[in-house]
Amino acid sequence: MKTDRPSHTAALIAFMRAVGDAGGTSVRNFSDPIARSILPTPWSLLAFPLGKIPHAARLAWLASFGSVDLAPLRTAAIDAALREFAGEQLVILGAGLDARAYRLPELSRFRIFEVDHPATQNYKRQQTMNLHPMAPIEYVAIDFVSERLDDVLKRSSHRPDAPTFWIWEGVTMYLARPALRETLRAIHACSAAGSQLAATYLQPRRLRKLVTPLFDLVGEPLVGALGREEMESELVAAGFLLRRDTGAKEWCERFANFTPAKWYNFERLALAEPK
Repeated sequence: MKTDRPSHTAALIAFMRAVGDAGGTSVRNFSDPIARSILPTPWSLLAFPLGKIPHAARLAWLASFGSVDLAPLRTAAIDAALREFAGEQLVILGAGLDARAYRLPELSRFRIFEVDHPATQNYKRQQTMNLHPMAPIEYVAIDFVSERLDDVLKRSSHRPDAPTFWIWEGVTMYLARPALRETLRAIHACSAAGSQLAATYLQPRRLRKLVTPLFDLVGEPLVGALGREEMESELVAAGFLLRRDTGAKEWCERFANFTPAKWYNFERLALAEPK
């Protein structure tokens, strides 16, 4: 990825949320009104017809065979867990174009921390400078190559003695196993009792032969796919207890009307808490 802008995949996910917000999704009551406004080019050009040309969003849904539902579904599943959380700290790891701070009223009681590369954060701050988040956002800059998560959080106002909801969405699949383990240990070290971790991961056996070369082509190789048992093992080794593990099939049953996305069941969401 280029360090002065979000990754291609982060932009793709935001584009899918923009399609959903414009009505091109089967996810019930889905809304992400700022997704389109923060897209970098060329994604902003692709998103331009949404909401302006009749049925453009629905046509995008049909053209993708319903796969654009995957981002709204994943978002809905994480949002539901976040709404059930009793604490008041939220840390979004690799935040990219995450828009939760701007669209979830429930976050008005939270202290929000977005952790990402400083250049990516600068891009997002420029795109959102005229918008008003539900609660103040503290941007925590990190160079993922040379800095540790627990070290950079110590320089912020994050309180490791207070329960934290951690969102680690769409990141683990780009991490080699040592980096995954180091980050899990750092999250655990900064997690008080009552904290929760929502982490998505890709299953290797679900990745078709075409998918991996496409990610290689855009310079964002999928090096960290995990099986369900492997993910649970990594969580347990880092000091977590897996509470729930769901995928597109379960998300569709809970949050959507009929959508083919339930058959694209290659990504899952693990909800865990420190032991």
